[in-house]
Amino acid sequence: MRLLDIFNDIESLHPGAISDQCLDINRAREDVLSSTRIKASQGADDMLSRLAKPKCIPSNARTEKTRRSLKTCGLADHFTNGIFSANDLQAWKPDPTLFLHTAASFQIDSAACIVIEDSEVPGANSHLIHISRHIQYNSGDICFVCRL
Repeated sequence: MRLLDIFNDIESLHPGAISDQCLDINRAREDVLSSTRIKASQGADDMLSRLAKPKCIPSNARTEKTRRSLKTCGLADHFTNGIFSANDLQAWKPDPTLFLHTAASFQIDSAACIVIEDSEVPGANSHLIHISRHIQYNSGDICFVCRL
């Protein structure tokens, strides 16, 4: 879901709660945090180095934010040609368009993909209807829930 939509929903429920500058303020703060505070999870670089298959990141985030975050945490080299933004397609998760487009860009059937998903928001995994295998990742407790 787009952040702007979330802000609009809040504003519709509580008029005046969201300032006109809220999105810009949020993005400015996000830019600072994503260039200074992001750390790779333990073992992420090693796992990505061992994974011999094509890798990509389909994200609701803006492309430049994803690139900056990957650079900050030292994982950018693993995704040189594989960053896809919902913003570019105007199709945000849970809409499956982003995942289907990503698979098609690699000329891979989406059913042959494995998705590592970090969202536990209800409905956020609806794209998995089109993906046969996924791994639920929670960096807070390094827990993986797999359906392969």
